[in-house]
This record gives sequence, C-alpha cells and structure tokens, in this order.
Amino acid sequence: MALKVTDYAALTTYLDGVMNEVRDIKVAEMKTSTMLFNVVDEARRTHIEQLLHGVKGIEEVADGSAFPRLTSDEGDQFTLTQSQYGAIVPVTQLMREWDQAEQITEIATSVMDEAMDKLDQSYADILLNGFATTAYTDVWGKSITPTGPDALALFSASHTNGTTSTTFSNLVNDGTNNNPALSRSAIVNERARGLKCIRLSISQNQ
Repeated sequence: MALKVTDYAALTTYLDGVMNEVRDIKVAEMKTSTMLFNVVDEARRTHIEQLLHGVKGIEEVADGSAFPRLTSDEGDQFTLTQSQYGAIVPVTQLMREWDQAEQITEIATSVMDEAMDKLDQSYADILLNGFATTAYTDVWGKSITPTGPDALALFSASHTNGTTSTTFSNLVNDGTNNNPALSRSAIVNERARGLKCIRLSISQNQ
C-alpha cells in the first residue's frame, strides 16, 4: 500500500507513542545510583608505607656462577590517610544575572586561595613542629602528633633502624649550627646532607 501525505499525521502520532513507551521502559531500567556515583578510577584512602634501609648483594659473578640474591633491612612502617576538604560556593540567580563586578569569579578565586594557603600552612606546620613531641592543632582544627613510629620528633638525632643498631639523624643544621631557625640555608644544607648519605649508603652496600 502506498504511503500518502494524509497518513503522516496518524503515523507520527503512532511513532511518538512507540518512542515514548520505549523511553519509559529504558528510564525505569536505568540504575541512577550507578550513573551518579560511578567512579572509573578507584584509589585507596589509606596507604601503608614500609621503609627499607639499604639493599645489598651486588657482587662480582664469575663465569658459570649463580647470581647472588639481594638482601635488605626493613625499617619502620607508617600509614598515610588521605583527607578531604571542601566548601560549597554560593552562587545565586541574581549574581548570574547582575554579575557586573564578576562576583562569581571573585568568590571562587577567594575560596581556592584560602584552601591552598591552608594546605601550604599545614605542610609548614610539620616542619615548624619538627622538634616537638606533643600534639598541636593544625589550621584545619585537627590534632596532630608530630612524632614518627619510633615516638621521636621528626628532627630527632637518634632515630633507630628497628632491626639493627644503626642510628639515623633528622637533625636540622644550616652548615654551622644545629637546631637553627628555619631558613633557606638550613633546608639547602639538609638536602645536600641527605643526598650525600644516600650515595654513601649505596657505596657501602655495594
């Protein structure tokens, strides 16, 4: 049977009904919770780190001999737990309509600046309390105990391995003085000392 122009209206109504029925069925079958809260990349909130104090075992290998196995000493274990910080930025209908002074941009920029400043301060507090062993309250209002697994301060001069009698020092020195005021020279000198210790450790283990 040939399709006539006069059939278009009825056919359109029929097709609309079919499409609406299919839509209703599909919407009813949708798993909205999966769509809204689906996380493609998953990450653990808590990380357990294991310190390793040196690896050794590299030796000269004669022809036909088996390669030696590497050995290492495990040190302290510590746990890192991620935290989430945020805030709701209020944006009103009138702000969008009358935003001649770019209020939305100012508010968003201001709250981001505050967040980054607090993150920087929380990291700085770790160094500022590097000689302390009692808890302090950080910028987020959380109580932080500035000691490691061995109950010693970060900048203690007597951190121990845990499996051997080796003693490690996190003491700050600016090249002349121990326990100086926190400064660029102190940080530069400690970075240089740390790199030197790493090279010595590798040389000794080999």
